[in-house]
Parts: sequence; C-alpha cells; structure tokens
Amino acid sequence: FLPIIFFTGGALMTLYNGDWFFPRFMFYPFVFEFAFGCVVFNTQTWVSSRLSYFLLASGILYMVAFSRHTGYLAPFSTDPWMRVLLWGLPSALIVAGLVGLERNHKYVLPRILVWIGGISYSLYLSHQLTIAIFEKIGQRIGLHNFAVILLIGPILCVFNAWLCWKLIEKPLTDRAKKWVKKLSWVQAH
Repeated sequence: FLPIIFFTGGALMTLYNGDWFFPRFMFYPFVFEFAFGCVVFNTQTWVSSRLSYFLLASGILYMVAFSRHTGYLAPFSTDPWMRVLLWGLPSALIVAGLVGLERNHKYVLPRILVWIGGISYSLYLSHQLTIAIFEKIGQRIGLHNFAVILLIGPILCVFNAWLCWKLIEKPLTDRAKKWVKKLSWVQAH
C-alpha cells in the first residue's frame, strides 16, 4: 500500500496550496524514488527472464530518449519532477530488470557492484557532501576538466561512503542488532 499512498499523495500535492509543511515534505517528488524501490522489492518474485530483459531495455531507452528530448542530462536538475521522471523511473526499471535477471539466474552481478550495494545507504547519505567538497577543492586548484571530474568524483564518493559505512553505519547497525536481540530475549523470558 505504501507506493499507492505515495503516488496518490504526490498527485494530490500538485493541487495542495495549504500552509502545513508536512504534506509537502511527505509527498515531495523525491519520495517517489523511495516508492519505486518499494514497488521493485515487492514485485521482484513476479519478474520472469523475458520481462527482466524488457524492463532493463525499457529503462535504458527511456533514460536516453527522455534526456535527449528534454536536455536534462544531470541528475541534479533543479526541477524535482524532472529528476523523478528522468532518473527515478528509469532507474527503477533498470534495477527491476537486473534483479529479475539475477533471480532467474540469467546474470550474476559483479562482486564490485554487490559490494557497492552493501554500502549504498552510506553512499546515498554522503555523496552530496562529497561532491560539494570535491567541487570546492577542484575550483581552488583549477580542476575544471569534465573528464577528470567524472573519473575522480565517483571514486571519491564511493571511498567516502565506504569510510562512513565502516566507521558509522556498520558499528551502529551491529549495536542495534545486538540491542534488538537482547530486547527480544528479555521479552521472551
């Protein structure tokens, strides 16, 4: 029901003119990307090999065609709806296709991608800060070569995400798991 709530709420928010901030925050367009992830997770067992190939190809073609048509090449578009349409929806199709291929034993993801998936929450939370810092440093040292930025930026984002995962996320997750296990043991006895 969560994706249905988000899609309905998002549609209603285009008509909302009230002063209360919560509905605007809760149904902000970026939240649709979360809803897409929920849909992919909850439908992954229904995806056949044939449908997986279709979803993967559709996502890639959609992203290429839409970005060429609109001129929005950067995921940092100022229009949040454009970001959802250009990056969120096709990314969900691509992920659904890849998950389907892996579940149906048609494709095994490279270990590096599985590892990045393991640190993806830290990557999600830290990449904006990493990019901002990298841009400031790059401006100061005169680094304006787009190819160098595209090469170094993702490497720095992944490295910083790994540090955040190793030093913050993993220790907190491990502690939370121990706490939940201990709490459930206490409640059982």
